[in-house]
Amino acid sequence: MPAGVIRLTVDANRAGPRIVVQDYYGNQVLASTEDLLGSSGWRELQADFAVGPQTGLIAIKVMRVPGNPLIKGTFWLDDVKLTLAQTAAAAH
Repeated sequence: MPAGVIRLTVDANRAGPRIVVQDYYGNQVLASTEDLLGSSGWRELQADFAVGPQTGLIAIKVMRVPGNPLIKGTFWLDDVKLTLAQTAAAAH
């Protein structure tokens, strides 16, 4: 599961940035945060996701959907880490 902390000041009234985890080769979205809008102090984000046997590589992206029109603001991202979650099969 990826986890990190963010701080933001984003001036947008529609689509803000979001953090997306994708299968690198297939572009399948595995996890996504909500649109990150407004102003906030540092806060933690976490997303759980599962990959299939064909997933060889993932990408963690900051993106907007749709990407236009341009927005103004500042977005900080820090301490991003991936942690392998124990599966139910591995627990037994």
